[in-house]
Amino acid sequence: MWLVIACLGYTLLAIVALLDKLVVSREQVKPLQFTFFSTIILSPFIVTLPFIPAPFSWQAWVAVIIGGSAYGAALFTMYKAFAAGEVSHNGPLIGAITPLCTFILASIFLPEPLTSGQLGAVGLLMLGSLIITFTKNQTMKDWHTSVIYSFLAGFFFAVYFIAAKYTYGVLGFSTGLLWIMACMGCFGIILFFTPSIRQTIRQRQTQVKKSKQPLVLMTFDKIAAGGAVFMIQFALSKGSPTIINALSGFQYAVLIILVAVITKIKPTIYAEKYDDGELLQEGIATAVICVGLALLVL
Repeated sequence: MWLVIACLGYTLLAIVALLDKLVVSREQVKPLQFTFFSTIILSPFIVTLPFIPAPFSWQAWVAVIIGGSAYGAALFTMYKAFAAGEVSHNGPLIGAITPLCTFILASIFLPEPLTSGQLGAVGLLMLGSLIITFTKNQTMKDWHTSVIYSFLAGFFFAVYFIAAKYTYGVLGFSTGLLWIMACMGCFGIILFFTPSIRQTIRQRQTQVKKSKQPLVLMTFDKIAAGGAVFMIQFALSKGSPTIINALSGFQYAVLIILVAVITKIKPTIYAEKYDDGELLQEGIATAVICVGLALLVL
């Protein structure tokens, strides 16, 4: 059951990733600003904290704080990667690095035994994500910049997943989720006090009076992201963090299809250039991801 929920969450995240790219590029929202908008909406969770059990050990406190902070750092570096390159290539690289780092961290901090079949499936899902990543249509400067930020994003997402898994284990899913969400909201509040963010808010207030389209797009994006995060976090509380992270390959298989369809039928919204070799490359990657997913189900 948690496998199905995770796949549904990653399908929704594929839509969110495409919307993220549109907001960062077409709407000219900078990565730090987008990180602020993505985390500040979680600040209302702070008011729930007096009514739920508090972490009862210093390890739990560290896990909660690291979880919220790592998520904010992961969002910032991910948006930087998207701004420097193409979402259909940088996203899969993040999706490959995250489970690798998660597996390493889980081996150190969590008791997570995986069967040989599960390890094989994780390897195929990571391989499929890596195949999607490598492309020739980006400039070398943008390619290097986006790859660096993608690696950082993958690492921070892995730290977040391990911290969240530990928190759910000691506090339970609902209590642990509220604490982590509140810490993410605190991350947004901290960003609010940076001069660039306050200036952005003043500019956005002026822009909203002229056009509500960017606000509507960002609102829908954040609602979809919230639903996806909840489903994936619920699956994380029930299953293996390494496997759940590796399933992000499924997200990018869906993303490939979405980008190809939109490029074909509505290029004015979003379009990417493809050559024959790239289409073959992404087709092979999708097939590898499907095999990996099948191994998890069997």
